[in-house]
Amino acid sequence: MRTYRELVFAVLDETHTFSDDTPLENEHIISLLQKYRTLLFNQKYKGKKVEIPFAWYQRLNVAFTTKITGTSVYKSTKEIPQILDITDLWKYTFVSEGGLTTTNLNFINPFKFKFTGFNKWIASQKYVTIDLDSYMYIKKSAVTTSQILYYDTILDNPIDADRFNDTNTLDILDLEFPCEESLIQPIIDLCLKEIGVINNITRDTTNNASDDASLPKQ
Repeated sequence: MRTYRELVFAVLDETHTFSDDTPLENEHIISLLQKYRTLLFNQKYKGKKVEIPFAWYQRLNVAFTTKITGTSVYKSTKEIPQILDITDLWKYTFVSEGGLTTTNLNFINPFKFKFTGFNKWIASQKYVTIDLDSYMYIKKSAVTTSQILYYDTILDNPIDADRFNDTNTLDILDLEFPCEESLIQPIIDLCLKEIGVINNITRDTTNNASDDASLPKQ
């Protein structure tokens, strides 16, 4: 999987073929990369019954507090980052105790969650939701505060996974950019188009620390 560094440098390299003087911040390019990642994902998958490649997914390690008083419900210790805004993304979101190769828990929306319960036929069932307060909740007969659930999903801002998991990567450019390879170049092209390099910036051939191509004519 590509890193942010590879994509940011690809954009910078292309802009430098037009001008050595146009200043671009890494943060600006990163925001554009994420913007067009979301756009192309929605174009390709929103509302369609097609399998989403694993390259899009990220894993959050979710820990829980002690049981909420008088209930069988436990609350995550942290707010869950926003998932990609796509219709029916719940269908492509998985919560498990041992990863995707193990049995997934019953991940349901918060309105159904409050009506779930236990009886002798479904005593082993575990229900999970993300409430409107952005915390994850699990309803089960027993859970320990040290237990971690694996939440595999597609985040709106991929950088949130590093922050949530306390990985604390020193340079966000070293983080992976979760996206299928076939869409990498289209994302780069869209970034360049918005920056204005492809169609709007005249080639600046004078390397003098000034953006002469965009300066008004004297």
